[in-house]
Amino acid sequence: MHSRIPKAVCSVTGRWVALSFILSQFASGNDAEPLIRWILSLNI
Repeated sequence: MHSRIPKAVCSVTGRWVALSFILSQFASGNDAEPLIRWILSLNI
C-alpha cells in the first residue's frame, strides 16, 4: 500500500470503497473497527 492516501479516498465514494475493501480484508470487527475510525478521521 502507498503511504499517502489517494485523492479518491477523500471523496465520499472513495471512502466507501476503502471501507468495503477493509471490511473484506478484515472480517473480524475487532480488527476492522480501528482502521475504519482511522479512515473516517482522515475524511473529516
